[in-house]
Amino acid sequence: MNWPTKEDYNRSMQNLNILAIDEDLHEGRVEMDEIGANPANYGGAKLYNVTYRIELPRPLSWFPSANSLIVRCFCKTPEREPPGDILKRYDLISAFCLDKYKDYPSLLPVKYVKRAIKVYYTNEDTGDITGNEIFPIVKMPFLQVPSLGVFVARNYRSKETMIELCSAWLNMIRDLEIIGMAHGDLDLTNVLVEEDRSNGKPLLRLIDYDNVWIEDLKDREQTEGGHDAFQRPYYKRPYNAEMDRFSALAIYISLRALSFYPELYDRFKANEKDYLLFRRQDYEEIRLGNSGSNRIVQLHKLGIEELKPHLAQLISALCHEDYVPCSLDAVPLPPIKVLWYLPADDKAAEIASVTTKVDSMPAAYGQHTQQPTPFYTATTETATSSAGSSMAEQQRSSAVPFRVARNAASSTGSSMAEQQRAAQQVQKVPVIGLILIIAITIIVIAVLAIILIWLASQTYSNPRSFILSHHIFIATIDLPYIWPHL
Repeated sequence: MNWPTKEDYNRSMQNLNILAIDEDLHEGRVEMDEIGANPANYGGAKLYNVTYRIELPRPLSWFPSANSLIVRCFCKTPEREPPGDILKRYDLISAFCLDKYKDYPSLLPVKYVKRAIKVYYTNEDTGDITGNEIFPIVKMPFLQVPSLGVFVARNYRSKETMIELCSAWLNMIRDLEIIGMAHGDLDLTNVLVEEDRSNGKPLLRLIDYDNVWIEDLKDREQTEGGHDAFQRPYYKRPYNAEMDRFSALAIYISLRALSFYPELYDRFKANEKDYLLFRRQDYEEIRLGNSGSNRIVQLHKLGIEELKPHLAQLISALCHEDYVPCSLDAVPLPPIKVLWYLPADDKAAEIASVTTKVDSMPAAYGQHTQQPTPFYTATTETATSSAGSSMAEQQRSSAVPFRVARNAASSTGSSMAEQQRAAQQVQKVPVIGLILIIAITIIVIAVLAIILIWLASQTYSNPRSFILSHHIFIATIDLPYIWPHL
């Protein structure tokens, strides 16, 4: 296909009422740059596409909360042209997202429009028009919300906000694994942070679907390698459902570490676009064994117990080409009863609704270990049968439970108060058992004491009673020590 240039698209976008065929485009108006000379371009690398914001006079009929569009057009640049299968890819991705986004809010509806806008080719030297053709676009709602990088820059000092953001990140990664999708370019700019209207907490939304993996694309090649600060160096990344594992882990570690030590943001010179706590250099140093001032090593030395298993996963992936980090769902928690989830207001965060105890910690950092398996898989199964639960919530509940507030252990009809009361009931069970054990122990000791006193009174008249009372006395003394083993 003879692709237009960015300049060709710019001219067409300024005449949408004439050249646009798509209904939304035809009614819209392109956002211009600061001086009003050319359309403003959105997006990051823009290797083979140009992205515009289109303002509409009305809310979108298929996404009423937005009244603007992000429109992606594919063009040739001096560096490269669009991949040969990009249109077929987006046709499949569009169908997938339109089918899933209502149940999984991390996704946005993506619409591929085959015949959307007429573009005139121009001669770069003379400026003469040499022809025209109708080209496709990819459109999705525009959300006026900050990117992940901007949100962190604004809120990293708030412990409670960062904990909620960690929870939202785990929820998003969990959703992707449930539906069998990998984004392929998780970074600080391709994730937006919106406020969830139901509870006021962060809700993450994915944009830029160029390199998405879904089952329908399994036999194709990936189009991009992802941002260096969130990808393994040296090793070629597989194009499959696990391609996000490393980047998801690296970003989660950074977010969670900031919730403990917000000063790391300035100390490690994090920014809104390029990286949080780790850089490609840090990954390379671990791989080569040069770890003197390495940031990953520095983070380990801080002794955050909760993150030690995650760091072990990260380092193993850097040191072994065939090692794929396990799902964030399956990373083991440290063997402690209470985790450090205390926000600034001293109210226990709801991230760890269920704590687990592991039999052993992962192998030493840098050593290759087998991927850990989930510790429990049926904690929330009973709740999924409740009336009112959507299919998405049932799928989330039957998956490995998360250490997150969003835990799908209740149906949509259950309130947060009911969930808390249920959790309190669960906590009461071991206390009742302990009280029963203590009561039985006291009764046994009392009975033995009565028998001992009676035998003592018979000691001088019956030698056999003396021997028997001696054995009972010894048993009574040893009872507190042997009872826990019975």
